[in-house]
Amino acid sequence: MMRFIFGCVALLWFSTTAIGEEFARMRYSTALQITGIEMKNIEGVAPTSMRFFVRSITPGVCSDDIQMALESKNGDLDITVDAEGNFDLPISKELQEEDPWLIANQPKGSLRMEFAYAFDLDITPQWIDQAWQVSYRSVFPYDAVRNRMEATIRKVNENHAVNFNYTESRGALFANPNPLAHLRVKVDGKDVELSALMDGEFPVPYDAEWWEADARICVSPPFGWSVDIDQVSKHEEMQAGKLPTLIPPSINEVQQD
Repeated sequence: MMRFIFGCVALLWFSTTAIGEEFARMRYSTALQITGIEMKNIEGVAPTSMRFFVRSITPGVCSDDIQMALESKNGDLDITVDAEGNFDLPISKELQEEDPWLIANQPKGSLRMEFAYAFDLDITPQWIDQAWQVSYRSVFPYDAVRNRMEATIRKVNENHAVNFNYTESRGALFANPNPLAHLRVKVDGKDVELSALMDGEFPVPYDAEWWEADARICVSPPFGWSVDIDQVSKHEEMQAGKLPTLIPPSINEVQQD
């Protein structure tokens, strides 16, 4: 199984419109709404963690200064904020029915809550049509993930200012130490040959048209591959002659091997 991490962060600002309220607060249901992101049926996506963070935009205020609690009818429930601003919210049927306020000891409008959603991708090659193939969409699920997150965030946006951020990739780096390793992308039945760098990496660019066409990345051999996110677009640098490349072995050489 070949995996890499893709992280998403949704930013929610604490706010209140109640007259006379001086402290930041947010409904429990609003905070939990963002955790309802459903990633099923996105090819290869396996959720790994969901985390909350809180930050102050007031100069000089650090995470140790922030105290939070749920104002429950059964008594306040203190929420521990660590030195990095991380915190966990208890989830129970009783709290969901009550929907208490999540309050903080900081002025309204001075805090922002961040929600981080991370997942792994299973991009194991499969034998299809006489070739070991990896789904292009499973390597670049960003459009599908972004759409799911934005749909969830829109529900929150009515009452709270929301910013959205996510890890953006300009490509992927497939690597294999085998000197006869070969990679090509099959788009609408046509092969697009990709060259390797001197270190054995095959930069695969992100292309919206390839994604829409549900392209396939064909690799040989089917083992020994690693995949990483390419945030600097080595493919563009290679095309511009800025990076040395190896002459890819012919398909016949690979098949004979």
